[in-house]
Amino acid sequence: MRKSAGLLCIVGFPGLFACVQAGYPTTNAKAPTTAVTEFDGKYEFISATGLNETWNIGGGLIGRCRGFKGTPLTIQNGQVRYFNRTGTVGPQGDLTMRYTAPRKGGGFDQRHVVGSIDNTGTIRARRITELCSQDIIYRRT
Repeated sequence: MRKSAGLLCIVGFPGLFACVQAGYPTTNAKAPTTAVTEFDGKYEFISATGLNETWNIGGGLIGRCRGFKGTPLTIQNGQVRYFNRTGTVGPQGDLTMRYTAPRKGGGFDQRHVVGSIDNTGTIRARRITELCSQDIIYRRT
């Protein structure tokens, strides 16, 4: 009995492998691409809440964080645009942007915006910079 069961496994395995392999595209086949359009539209700035009021300039000096003055942003085909900056929006509404901005007085500031879009068309995100950060809200118009 054990011999016949083992033989079935050996004989049956190549057939099973062939069936499974037939279900997948070959390496030359291209997967269909679908753009995320559910979140497409224009979004207006609603509010920003500062996460820190000051930052250390160095040498014992303290700088004050200015309020974030948001302007409208646009999402089209899974791409978010804010001025000349771009980012991505995933199928679940996750939003990500990374960019570098010039600093007053020289140098550059690394910035990162991460958040999500809910089913009401509201973006809630955190804008993180090397100096000052904010929680920001946008709403689809």
